[in-house]
Amino acid sequence: MQLPKDFLSNMSTCLGDDYNHFIESFDVKQYPSIRLHPQKGKLLQPEGNKIAWEPNGYQLLDTKQFITDPFWHAGAYYVQESSSMFLGHVFRQIFKNNYPKLVLDVCAAPGGKSTHLLDLMENNGILISNEILPKRNIILKENLCRWGYEHAIITQNDPKDFSGIFEKIDLIVVDAPCSGEGLFRKEPLATKEWSLKHVAACSVRQKDILKHVVPALKIGGYLLYSTCTFEPSENEHQMQHLLQSGCFEVIEIDINGLAGITENKEIPSYHFYPHKTFGSGFYMAVLRKTKEIHPLNEQKRYFPNIKKVPTQVFPWYSEGYSQQYNIREGIFEVRADIADLITSFGNTLNITYAGKQIADIDQQQYTPSAALALCTSYNNDTSIALNNQEALAYLQGLSLPIDATNKGWNVVTYSGLALGWVKAVPGRLNNSYPKPWRIKKRI
Repeated sequence: MQLPKDFLSNMSTCLGDDYNHFIESFDVKQYPSIRLHPQKGKLLQPEGNKIAWEPNGYQLLDTKQFITDPFWHAGAYYVQESSSMFLGHVFRQIFKNNYPKLVLDVCAAPGGKSTHLLDLMENNGILISNEILPKRNIILKENLCRWGYEHAIITQNDPKDFSGIFEKIDLIVVDAPCSGEGLFRKEPLATKEWSLKHVAACSVRQKDILKHVVPALKIGGYLLYSTCTFEPSENEHQMQHLLQSGCFEVIEIDINGLAGITENKEIPSYHFYPHKTFGSGFYMAVLRKTKEIHPLNEQKRYFPNIKKVPTQVFPWYSEGYSQQYNIREGIFEVRADIADLITSFGNTLNITYAGKQIADIDQQQYTPSAALALCTSYNNDTSIALNNQEALAYLQGLSLPIDATNKGWNVVTYSGLALGWVKAVPGRLNNSYPKPWRIKKRI
């Protein structure tokens, strides 16, 4: 692999005697890792090595076509770099047996850390999962729908919009946009986009994100900052800047027994280098807020795109136990705590998803939402089991020549896990799997 000369020079200075081993690691084939869903993934037994810092994580021994695996579509596991799963180890240490009430994942797409946070929160509190870019926000929604929890809202906000939520958040996760050096081995084309100028631009952008979101953090709340790069200017220097404000202290994480993680003793923080761990490059630091930081005087923006509606009952969903909202082209049911958050901050947050989506709206017609079928708290009495061939046909958007007993809307399942909806008519099942989610490649 041809690595940028300036990058090699920087790493030689940073790593010293480890430099040659680091460079050799880029020629070692990297296999993917997965994190099992605590509920949906119970039946799976992956062929791989357990990841030391994540009980549900596995480093696979070979490559795999995830897009053609019905278990992946059902949300039984998430494909994620093993080093990124260190989030779980940190979360369990700082919160122990308690749960944060409000968590913000600022740069959330495609959803790896958000799905992990939802697991760790165990239906307690609320996760605000934010992604400003519209296309990436859609991908985030798809992945959170597959994961199936209802204690989350998805927003599409600029980080500066959160300065209005003053000292309300217990944990802020900033997995910052970065120069992506840790991705070189996985995505060699990333080397073409790298430059010292790009590193400098990323550093400025990271500092800007942090200065806008930290006022929203409670005193005593935690900031988890991470990148997939090795650059001190994007890592330690960002933490140093916050510490110089006098409003934060560093939290050290116990990594005894976790071989391969490199700790920076000067500013306690944690590097994952590809020559020492299975995964790609990764960095994480943990700070705790100790003093108030006044929000910047930014002009507030308002997003009146969420509207409370009277509780509706549908043929496929008759629980109707909580409040319902119309968000974009959907009807969502939310818990009382999410409803309170919407009341408090709904106009300042550009909410694209909240709680549990129970219906889609198309030309004033209601149909069951795929997110509802995948929701862990949804129990459907009428489901149709599919074998592997049928499941793959369904995931491609094909109708199935099956004459079901219960006509009308039914959930289809694979190995007991929901995939989505069909409408049973005489002699076949009409496919209602969302078009953007369908398998496009030939199988």
